Amino acid sequence: MARTVSLALDLPAELSFDEWASMGRRVAQAHNATPWLLGDWLLYGQFTYGRRYQDAADALGLEPQTLRLYAMVAGHFHPERRRAGLSHKHHREVVPLGVAGRERLLDEAEGEGWSAND
Repeated sequence: MARTVSLALDLPAELSFDEWASMGRRVAQAHNATPWLLGDWLLYGQFTYGRRYQDAADALGLEPQTLRLYAMVAGHFHPERRRAGLSHKHHREVVPLGVAGRERLLDEAEGEGWSAND
């Protein structure tokens, strides 16, 4: 039986500003985590079942190329090397640089508050 996913945030009637702001931060964190979670999920599927991006794309309603990018970036950045303060795009942009170059540029991006386009 198919499950439905809620597309709404059910907020209590009485919510302080601090609670509301905290909830927004958690929603943003979940949004930022999605490419990493899908990348890890895809790597597991690739290792266990072989390259089946089209099956994953069909199941998720996402483009195979998007999924390949998620898996590629996740494969280059083990969880302990991922920067929570930087976007998935920051990480994707530095993949071609090699490990030392990636770390250096991500350090700079964090320290200087660079956008992924910077």
